[in-house]
Amino acid sequence: MMAGGFPSADAIALALVAAARLYDEDPLSIARGVRSRARLVAIAALKEAFPDASWAGLARCCGHPTPSVGQPCVQSARKCRWWRETHVAEVAGALKPGGAGDEEPEDTALPAIIAPALDFSPEERRLISRMWRGGASPVAIGATVGADADTIRAFARAHPALCPARQSETIERTMP
Repeated sequence: MMAGGFPSADAIALALVAAARLYDEDPLSIARGVRSRARLVAIAALKEAFPDASWAGLARCCGHPTPSVGQPCVQSARKCRWWRETHVAEVAGALKPGGAGDEEPEDTALPAIIAPALDFSPEERRLISRMWRGGASPVAIGATVGADADTIRAFARAHPALCPARQSETIERTMP
């Protein structure tokens, strides 16, 4: 379990995207409030990973149309034939340290043999830019558009107008 508190925007985005992939749904539609099974799985997984977070707060952040009934909706969904606790565990596992949402350590990462593909659609470019400017991590952005973190970083370096350098990156570049 994650240490208390409320999940970050990156964790919420990762949960929504991971759940959407399990149910072949669009994560952007889910966040906008379209009825979704994946949203309920994401809320349940976030509650499992962040037990101190309120149900209503998690439901609101996941785009539930009526956040105050997030918990009863998840409880009702758990009784449905489509519900799979393994899906909740898989999404919650991606949120935990060492899960699918974390990057590999430098010493175990495989070297890149092929240059990353930077050909994103105009809609994906706008989404990457908006998330980058909002402070989302390359891992979360990559999960949203179906790319890895290195591809997102390469895209940001190649398109400084869309993804301006962050404060920490500016400091690293100017130091000898």
